[in-house]
Formats: sequence, C-alpha cells, structure tokens
Amino acid sequence: MMRVCMVKTRRVILVMSFLLFAWSATQARGTPPPLMVNEALERQSVTRHLSYLVDPTGRAHIEEMAKHTDDFKPLTEERGDPSFGYSRHPHWFMFRVRNENGTPVEWILEFSYPLIDRLELYVPEGKAYRVMRGGDRLPSSVREVASRTIAFPLTEPPGERAYFLRVESSGSLTVPLVAWSPRGFHGMEIKETILLGLSYGILIAMAIYHLFIFISIREKSYLYLSMMIIAVTLFGMTNTGLSYQYLWPENHAWGNMVHPFFLALANLLALQFTRTFLAIRARFPRGDLLPLAAMAICALLMPLSLLIEYYHASRATVMLTGCSMAILITMGIVSLSRGYHEARYYLMACLVFFIGVILAAVRAYGLLPDNFITAWSSQIGIVAMALLFSFGVADKINVIRREREKAVEGLSESEKKYRTLVESAH
Repeated sequence: MMRVCMVKTRRVILVMSFLLFAWSATQARGTPPPLMVNEALERQSVTRHLSYLVDPTGRAHIEEMAKHTDDFKPLTEERGDPSFGYSRHPHWFMFRVRNENGTPVEWILEFSYPLIDRLELYVPEGKAYRVMRGGDRLPSSVREVASRTIAFPLTEPPGERAYFLRVESSGSLTVPLVAWSPRGFHGMEIKETILLGLSYGILIAMAIYHLFIFISIREKSYLYLSMMIIAVTLFGMTNTGLSYQYLWPENHAWGNMVHPFFLALANLLALQFTRTFLAIRARFPRGDLLPLAAMAICALLMPLSLLIEYYHASRATVMLTGCSMAILITMGIVSLSRGYHEARYYLMACLVFFIGVILAAVRAYGLLPDNFITAWSSQIGIVAMALLFSFGVADKINVIRREREKAVEGLSESEKKYRTLVESAH
C-alpha cells in the first residue's frame, strides 16, 4: 500500500512538473503586451513590449517580416536596455501600439543610443508601410527631429498597430527605445543639452586653464593633463551625439570613424600623463616598460582606426581601454604603497571615474533606478576626475616648492654656520 502511494505521488509530481514546464515555455513564447499610448503618456520604456528576429542574410524586407510575426522572439530582459553586443547581422524588432482614445495621439519614439549605424522604422499605413530612417551613417539634415539622439515623431490613430524596426550597426548593438509625449521629449532635450553643455564647458575651461599654467611654469604634467581633458571631451561629445549634431553634422563618415580614434587618443594621453605625474620612469624604470608598450599600441591604433572597418576598430579600442585602466590603477597603487604623496589624488580621481562608469553600466542593465545620479554618473565622474587630477598636480607643485624652500633655508643656515666658523677662526 505504501509503495502504491509513493508511485502515485511520483506520477503527480511528474505531471505537475511537465505542466509547469509547458506553461513556462508558453509564457516565454507569448506575445509581449502592446504599448499603451494616450494623453497621459509622459515617458515609458518600450523594452518589455519588444520581440525580435535576427536576419543572418541581411537581405530580408518588411513584407517578409510582416508575414512571419510568429517567428519573432520576446526579449528576455525585464528591465534595462536590450544589448546584443557586437553583431554584424541586422536585427528586426516588432512592437504593438494601442490607442484606446477616440482621437489620434501624437507621441515620439526615441532611440537614445546615438552611435547606431542605421535605423529603419516601418510605420503601418493601411496595408503598406512608411519608412523613417536614422543613424550616424546618415547626414544630420535628413533626421526626422534635430536632436543629438534619434527620434521619430508619430501620430497614433485609434486602435492597435504593429511597428517594425530594423537595426544595423558595426559597433555595439544596444536598443534603448523610449516612448515620449512631445512635451516630455522636448523638456528632456533642453535639460540634457544644458547639463551636457555645462559639463563639457567646465572641461574645456579646465583644459585652457592648465595650458596657460604650462606656458607659465613649463610643468609638463599640466600640458598632458590639458591634452587628455580635450581628448576625453571630444570622445564624450561623440559618445553622446553632440559632436554629430554641432561639430560635423553633415560629415557623417568622419563622425563615425573618430569615435575609436578619440578613445585611443584619450588612452595614449592618460598613460603619458600618468608617467609624468607619478614620475614612473625615474621611480620604476622597469615598470615604465608596461605603459610605454600600451602607448605604442595606442599610437598604432589611432591611424588604423581611420582606415580599418569600424567593427574591428571599436572592439580593439574597447579592449585597449580595459588594459590601460588596469595599468593606470596598478601604477597608482604601487606609487601609493611606496609613500609617494601625489598618488592619493591620482587614485581618488581614478576611483571616482570608475564609480561613475560602473553606476552608468548598472543603470543601463536595469539593476539601479533611473535618477539624476545614475543617469549622469559617467559625466559627473569625468568632471570630478579632471578636478581631482588638477588638485593632484597643484599639490605636487606645492610640495616641490616647499621642498625647494626647505633646501634653500638649509643651505642658508649652513652658509651662516660656515661664516660663523670662519669668523671665529680669525
């Protein structure tokens, strides 16, 4: 009797496990809910409404995609922006939009990653589709909205429609889609432009200030710090889309190539600034070979990034940046462990920068809420890093000045003692 009960219990558990597995599989393949668009819309992420399909041939058309909607897979990300890393294949995305109002609703679909190569949004109109294009491979003048990001103004009629989005990029393929009301989008644009302009304005002012100090006292640390700040500013402006919008709006080919170029240049100048500021060559002759080797790779990669395919240049500079950061931190820790005073400011600057980058990355994956600190942590980290480096260089100069004054005072005291002895002898 006992054995029969155990057999029945096992069967029940097996049946329940099978049903649970089948239910989970059904949910995983289920259709994402439609995006609700109405007058109350302010800002809403589109991530959980997306399903996708990879086009390995790169030749699929909208008609083919529209006929195979069952092949689209829902995204597994519950929060954060979907990212597919480096992929050469175009990705198609589908999402449904529902307007339950009796009147049309105007809204804006924003693709907030400005470094994507090509975007094609297929807007349903009857049985056909109207194509809206964007991306950094197109001149700024052909964009639907004059913005540092990519935005599509849309009018949603009552009912439900299916949109398709084709995304292709030789860099990192990230899909941060946000639905906005027109008022909310333009308010966000004004606020972000002011904050970005303020942060880059501070950096440029600091670079000019340090350049003037270098001209006055000929301390090379100020020169390399000034050049590094300029390189970081140009890379940041390219990364946020401001350079595409204001510096070279019609030269899209150049705007696409300079992203890895500026990153390699920033790495080169950061390594040289570290060597000068921490006096690596004089203090650690053998350890100096490591940053010198990294600098040689940077110098080689800079012209190559303008010649080779962006896909390879981007991946190479990202890997190089990781190696450079490890070298910079190691040099700072070794200098601090041997009692060099200026290494404190140096490590604090690196730590603040890393914290900013990590917060931004964790926010992008949806593990932290979207607020002012997490949204602007990378920009805050860059400005704070430049300020702390400036304090460090100034402190180093003051220390050297005090040491020289002490040496002069010591020499003066020795001279007085010598004169006293000479006078006593006579």
